[in-house]
Amino acid sequence: MKFLKISLLFSVLLPYLASSQVSIYEFPEDLQLYKRDVISNTATVEVSGEVEMSSGFSVLTLEVYKDDILIESLTYPLSYNNNTAGFEFSQTIAAGLFQYRFKLTADTGIILKETNNIVAGDVYIVTGQSNSIRNRFFNQPFPFQNNFIRTFVLETQEWSFDPNPFTFGGIGYRFAASIINNQNVPVLVLNGGEGGKAVSHFLRNDDDILDQDTNYGRLLSRYHEANLSVGDVRGIVWFQGESNAFTSVANYVNAFHNLYAAWEEDYAPAQYYIFQVRYGCSITGYPDYRRDFQAPEANRRLGLLPKTTLISSNAITKGFDDCHYYNVNGYEVLATRLYDLVAYDFYDSANDSGIYSPNIDNVRFTNTLRNQIRFDLLPATDIYTWQNGVENDFWIEGNTDIVIISGSVFGNTVTLNLSENSVEAQPKLSYLGHNPNDTPFIVNQNGIGMLSFKGVDISDTSLEVDEQLLNNLYIYPNPATTFVTIQWGFLHEASILIYDITGKKVYGKENHKNQQMNIDVSDWSSGQYFIKITNQSATYTRMLLIN
Repeated sequence: MKFLKISLLFSVLLPYLASSQVSIYEFPEDLQLYKRDVISNTATVEVSGEVEMSSGFSVLTLEVYKDDILIESLTYPLSYNNNTAGFEFSQTIAAGLFQYRFKLTADTGIILKETNNIVAGDVYIVTGQSNSIRNRFFNQPFPFQNNFIRTFVLETQEWSFDPNPFTFGGIGYRFAASIINNQNVPVLVLNGGEGGKAVSHFLRNDDDILDQDTNYGRLLSRYHEANLSVGDVRGIVWFQGESNAFTSVANYVNAFHNLYAAWEEDYAPAQYYIFQVRYGCSITGYPDYRRDFQAPEANRRLGLLPKTTLISSNAITKGFDDCHYYNVNGYEVLATRLYDLVAYDFYDSANDSGIYSPNIDNVRFTNTLRNQIRFDLLPATDIYTWQNGVENDFWIEGNTDIVIISGSVFGNTVTLNLSENSVEAQPKLSYLGHNPNDTPFIVNQNGIGMLSFKGVDISDTSLEVDEQLLNNLYIYPNPATTFVTIQWGFLHEASILIYDITGKKVYGKENHKNQQMNIDVSDWSSGQYFIKITNQSATYTRMLLIN
């Protein structure tokens, strides 16, 4: 009986004793995501280590399973030198909605290590204030779980797909789910957001970039512990500004430039996505907050940086606290706005219609009386709608007597009519948007609200088209059924572009030298179209109806 007990104990300890004589240097962890190569749509998994001769092993085998089906069995004969033998395997895995299992065994049958649910995919970082970590259901887990959304937890040194709201954030989780559902690519989200923090809180300690007392150091440590290198992250998403509500635009932009420079050194993403904040979050408790709130304009200025795209949070209903988007679909809408941009930037989407947040350009008075303002919206080819009441959210800086009494949008040009003539020496226009509802705004065809802005100079150099030339532009018949004729009186070459109501270009003719053009529209669908005629001095926009 004593001999039997010793034999049983030895058989239990044998795998442990043998495996303790193996040092594994590289091996995938459970749930690990490997950054894929976007050209080959694959990632390479390295396995390496060292074996002591006393283990008695002659050959190691690495088995690779894809969704529990064995797809590869690699062997490595051990060659001992000074009582040790090194080993290494390299295995390519494809990115997709499937998971891999790796099992390393010795020729004695002992399993040395085995891990599950390994994937290849893309990497994104989300960071900022509380809207970067909150979700629709307050502090509750997401109502769905997607096992292909991964993260890495620094405290436990573990990979995870637990849908904890603070791990991913509502924007991060739903944005990642959109990539998975539409592109069949797993996603790693590293969220470094912290609520109620100013931009200075997120800056790098240049003397110790991994300083664990800093937000920057903790996030970068997670990135390194996830076995990621400079250039592995596709995009960084930034949603911050409420805690810098009254910081000057110049100071905020300067601080962010420092953060941007650090990101470029340590991450070097392909693209940055900047959400513009809205007023709220107790800001409305300050006197004259509409005129003092600097953060939206500071966010807008960040769009001047290379590789940076702005995302408007306007035209979305906020939640009960006038700060977050609880109990409404706000985070889903924000995630959709982000996904549409990323799909176009990285996933071969051909749709760039209505995905960019409308931004202003060329703000000017239309006459010497200075009682009317016009500005253009970019992208110029999108379709814009003026919602009644939005005029109340514009103002002239420094003049409380002038109000915007009415306005309109035609093509991509917005017109504002003033209650009286402006006499300011250096007049500036501001627009803060509306809060907390999703109307009224100026929106594009996808419902994205125009970006807020503050203190934009109004030019006295009128760029309006000479009325005599404008009166010599004819489009007939309108409505049309078979053919439409476009005729103009100016002598310069002109380019003709026609868009349907969705913003899709249906016709284009560059550098047309004649002053008349006949277009066959017999195969066009009934509805509204927009004609843009551009010559060397101006752009003319007219509506065309097809019956």
